[in-house]
Amino acid sequence: YACSQMTSCMENIAHLGCCSEENPDFFVQHVDTPMKADDNGVDHLTRMCRARVLEKLEESFGIDVSDDALRKAVKEHNELCRVIQEIGSYRKLDNPTITGFEFQINGDIIRTRDITLGATLNLARNVNKVVELYEDKEAGIKVDQYELGHMTGSAGVYVRAIEGEPMGSIYGTGYDRDANGNIIIKDGLPVSKSEVYLGSVQPDFTGSFGLNFAWKQVSANALFAFKKGGKLFSVTEYAAAHSGTAARTANRDGFSFNGTSMDAQSFWTTAPAEEFMYDASFLKLGEVSLGYNFSNKFLKNVTGGIVKTAKISIYGTNLFYFISHTPGTTPDGSSTDTSVFASAFDMCPYPTTRNFGASITLGF
Repeated sequence: YACSQMTSCMENIAHLGCCSEENPDFFVQHVDTPMKADDNGVDHLTRMCRARVLEKLEESFGIDVSDDALRKAVKEHNELCRVIQEIGSYRKLDNPTITGFEFQINGDIIRTRDITLGATLNLARNVNKVVELYEDKEAGIKVDQYELGHMTGSAGVYVRAIEGEPMGSIYGTGYDRDANGNIIIKDGLPVSKSEVYLGSVQPDFTGSFGLNFAWKQVSANALFAFKKGGKLFSVTEYAAAHSGTAARTANRDGFSFNGTSMDAQSFWTTAPAEEFMYDASFLKLGEVSLGYNFSNKFLKNVTGGIVKTAKISIYGTNLFYFISHTPGTTPDGSSTDTSVFASAFDMCPYPTTRNFGASITLGF
């Protein structure tokens, strides 16, 4: 039975063309499984793994397979397992402060001797809630909300941690509405009020989707990144509108809001933060690359065998957005840092750079 399995495995490898001149580092080894779990069996398996797997990995890929390196790898693996177990225990608490998931799926859509088309999907969802803040029962002190930061000015935007709400709730000035939800107009302008809940920085989910294609010696890759949900306040648009330089302020004669005529300058200089809140969702083409691997035969003829592998590639990153709701800025590159507070703002950032380049990779 074992022999038939090995024969079938080798037939599949030959059918896929894994062992070829174009793929010189690919190797296959078989390791015998000891019949008994005694000292002789363990010693035999150890010698087989080192001779047929570890030494081959070191020879083909330059991987350090020394005893110290293996002990370090085992230690890191055990530490990762410990962290995963602690996270699992943490999420089983009666009031876990964070739940969610992250998974990755990858596989081949098409795979023949010459053509491979693969795809990878990564998706993550983080659901959190502020369960408890500081309390000193003896002193009679109870904190039910904590300010993570704020933007001063007429917008009055605050980012807070509030018990029972997701981390990063955004509050600020908003439109005052009647019982039917209509914005109230008074003295020719919309009525605003403070301490209005404007949304949360937390997205519904984030992820990426990648495609990789190979045909003989040609390869191509594309990576798409996306985020769904989450809100941000555009300081960029707020400042531009207040100074009259935003595109939306161009209509100054005959300006109207919700069907009511009003003075454009008075409106834009008093507009509440709600007017400048945007959906932080996006879908972008993050990276594209195209490469060509030179054959071993070609390299042997040209370099006399000095160069073992050679690949030339061209690439581009941050190419363009399919979906973006922020006004002229990038929703994933608009913060001053990665903190919860900063992710609530489009803070007059520098434009994201679109990069192009080429590379040559040689192996000796």
